[in-house]
Formats: sequence, structure tokens, C-alpha cells
Amino acid sequence: MHTCSICKKKFAEFPNRAWPINQDGECCDECDCLVVIPARCRDMGYNDEQADAIGKAELESRLRKKAALKEAHHCTQCGVLLSPLDYMMGSVCGPCCRANHRKATHT
Repeated sequence: MHTCSICKKKFAEFPNRAWPINQDGECCDECDCLVVIPARCRDMGYNDEQADAIGKAELESRLRKKAALKEAHHCTQCGVLLSPLDYMMGSVCGPCCRANHRKATHT
């Protein structure tokens, strides 16, 4: 379990580097997206509105990915249950992917 150096909440996910807000701290995804990333964007010359929009878009993306990983996904060709890692790689399982590749390259 980690403690966010920004909001002080405990969290279990992989920690993010809290720089430039805290030099040596780590933070939760929410603070990373809503505080740290916008601060980094401002350092690169983005205005406040642009920086905040970038952070919010990143948070939405992370939340969608987390939700997708909790759902059961099946190969679109044979129906086998895909692991979260396999699903992130595509919507077909390894054997179907290899069979598709063989069909595409050996015709």
C-alpha cells in the first residue's frame, strides 16, 4: 500500500512520480493526472486550460483501461477467455492470431 504525497490517501495501484509537486514523493493516479501532469504541461508552455484538459483526458483514459481490464473478454474468433494482457494486445487469442497471420502470408 502506498500513500499519496499530495492528497495523503492510501492507494494500491502502481505509484506515479510526484515531481514537480514533490521532489521525492509518489502519488496516486488521480493526483498524477489532475495535479502533476498539468504542472508538467505548464512547465512546457501550455496555458492553464490546455494543461488541465490534458490531465483530465489522461485520467479518463486510465479509468477506461482499468474498467476494461475488470471485464471478461473473449477471443472474437474462437471465444476463449482472454487474459487482461492478451486483451490489451488485441481482440483475438494467440492461436487465432497466428492462424490469421499464416492465412495472410501464405496465400
